[in-house]
Amino acid sequence: VTTGSQLRSLQSRQEGGTNFDNLNEALEKGWRVKVLHGSLTALQLRALSYAGAGVVLSLDYGEVPIGVRLQASFTGGHAVYVDAFTESGPDGKPAYWVMDPIGHSWAGYKGGWWPAADVERAALARNGGWISAAWAFAGGRIPDPRPRLPGTAYPGVDQNQPSQLPSPPPPGVDPMPTDDTVDLGDPPTGTPPPETPIIDGVDFDSSVFELDPGTSFAKCAVVPAPSFCPTGIIGIIDLGQPIATSPPRTDDIRLLYADAVAPGTYQIIFETPPDTDGSLFLWTGTSGDLREATVDDGFVDGKDVKIATVSLEPNTGFSFFTTATGDGYRAISDVGSMTIKQ
Repeated sequence: VTTGSQLRSLQSRQEGGTNFDNLNEALEKGWRVKVLHGSLTALQLRALSYAGAGVVLSLDYGEVPIGVRLQASFTGGHAVYVDAFTESGPDGKPAYWVMDPIGHSWAGYKGGWWPAADVERAALARNGGWISAAWAFAGGRIPDPRPRLPGTAYPGVDQNQPSQLPSPPPPGVDPMPTDDTVDLGDPPTGTPPPETPIIDGVDFDSSVFELDPGTSFAKCAVVPAPSFCPTGIIGIIDLGQPIATSPPRTDDIRLLYADAVAPGTYQIIFETPPDTDGSLFLWTGTSGDLREATVDDGFVDGKDVKIATVSLEPNTGFSFFTTATGDGYRAISDVGSMTIKQ
């Protein structure tokens, strides 16, 4: 499991949209994994998906009909993941199981069936009559034997086979490519959706936690508590088994980056001391429950970093703090607040 920020940090293109060459660069550099990629016909795409390949497609999102695409107002270049193909979808016609990154997994989104004709039209429009894609099979090997696309599932010539594309292979010839295909265009993809909220900076309230062994109290322990504090009784975050060490430090965690990466999705990149694990805790408003965000390891500008991903309702601000734990080590940050500029 990885994130867009991790992939971005591992590739040479640091601004604008990215393409499948960038994806391969990141996967090979970070995990020694290589995916196949190139230009496909609609028939080749169906054959790959039917045989069990996972395929990432670059498409013109505006060519996906309203009611099928997840965000009506977004019409730019976009990439989606195709996990399966069926000859008989919900309406009895060919369909792909599409997992669109615009969907919110935290809300239970796991993808859905999109008409094959809509997917192929949008992908062909993105790259001048060819489908720009990257694909791989589980374990990195093509299954043998593999499911072969039946002739009855071939796309219609009038609908998905522009005149500049080759004709379908003769009967008995498997149309599925077994290696990279010729790259006839790899357009950068990833125009941010227009509803992405604008973050109005990250504000920190220092010395919220006074972690000396004396008689001082945290700012959140006063009555009434400041607006940036969560409600409820004052408690202790369980940072692991008690150890014989000094109180947690407050100056060893560095915030490097925080922004909205999609509607309702925020990423906070922070640096902790070597050989420590990082956590991020957050709450919304002054009455939200304290919750823990997902934190992954990453690598940015030559540094090992922690990448926290926060998923909330769009245009929701929140407060947070980070912690670092290690062998005989504990640290906690100041409280930060992510506010949305209306």
